[in-house]
Amino acid sequence: MACRYSKLEFTPINTYGILLEWKGRDESLKPYLFMAHQDVVPVLKVTESRWKYPPYSAHYDGRYIWGRGATDCKNNLIGVLEAFETLLEKDFTPERTILAGFGFDEEISGPRGAQFIAKHLEETRGEDSIELIVDEGGLGIQEVDGATFALPGLGEKGE
Repeated sequence: MACRYSKLEFTPINTYGILLEWKGRDESLKPYLFMAHQDVVPVLKVTESRWKYPPYSAHYDGRYIWGRGATDCKNNLIGVLEAFETLLEKDFTPERTILAGFGFDEEISGPRGAQFIAKHLEETRGEDSIELIVDEGGLGIQEVDGATFALPGLGEKGE
């Protein structure tokens, strides 16, 4: 079976950054961009003994996955790739182009990852060329004065 991801254009950005492009049917529509980061905060050797499980073991205790960075944006990263894979299996073609950008240094403000992805997109597509960006955000869903609100993040490290 041919690799489903061969339908996507892969562009490595500054060695470890990833940009995937899934061409849509209507090139007049601005693309959507889904973003996530691949990195985690380092663990100082002197603190490793304080962890319940080794920090990079991804230990599953039957209820939780224990590990450094196990929930920090990895749901976005895996979610985007799983959605792509599922839709590619069904020979889906999006109406508009879909982009996925995965940086590798967000935990230090993205000077070599996200900023290079942004620069590449601006150089190749131009300013104001993306219709929608979905990224980590951080505020989530909160209860405020008895009402539930989705509070999107409007800024992120490195911006």
